[in-house]
Amino acid sequence: MKPVVVLSSEDAEFCFLLQYILEAEGYAVCLASKPAQVVRLADHPNTHAILLDCSSNNLDAICEGLRRSALTGRIPIAALVGANSDRHIELIEAGIDESLVRPLAPARLLQFLKTGATSGLPGEGLGQLGSGRTLRQLEIEMNLASQRVRCNGRPLDLAPIGFRLLQCFLQFPNTVHSRSSLIAAAWRGTRPVDPRTVDVHIGRLRQALRQLSGYDAIRTVRTAGYMLETRAGRSARPSRHMRAVEG
Repeated sequence: MKPVVVLSSEDAEFCFLLQYILEAEGYAVCLASKPAQVVRLADHPNTHAILLDCSSNNLDAICEGLRRSALTGRIPIAALVGANSDRHIELIEAGIDESLVRPLAPARLLQFLKTGATSGLPGEGLGQLGSGRTLRQLEIEMNLASQRVRCNGRPLDLAPIGFRLLQCFLQFPNTVHSRSSLIAAAWRGTRPVDPRTVDVHIGRLRQALRQLSGYDAIRTVRTAGYMLETRAGRSARPSRHMRAVEG
């Protein structure tokens, strides 16, 4: 069956255009305007991604429904926002993985669907740091071929950006990563990413790891960035891999 893209928008003309583009690329499109419809379709096994139009009056209710159903993190979600939108942090906290700016470039949308919203990606499709098949540090194990992560032997569900952030930390443990280097590793596209956005995603990743491991594996290095600290490296002085000047 074709992968399904759930599109929630009240703009009929915009929906028609996106549906035409996506169906030409081999996707099936399900239109959903009501929060309950989006949540129900998000739980469908063939659902590949969710696109939410930020001009919709139901956006807040949809985000709340997805958050309550614990579906965020399992299904990649993109928000379609205006060029002057000031809701980026709010959307990330609601579980949105990417913000795609309108007017929307079809190539950018397809890039998100093919690289940011897929299961079973090969390692080379995971940002700028893909190498090897399995990464292991502490109690964390990441399989790059299947895109599965386990911590303390239990599965850890991560959104695409969270996955790429963790991949960066696992490949370079005991290393200080600046916010700018983490942006380069985990985000795609040319839209600027606010450093506060990195902090939000790191907070969510920390919380997910803490729930399974019982401690904070990622620590903040004041004024410099973040580091995954292994037991062997906790007494060692961290290196400054990929450190960049922070504003």
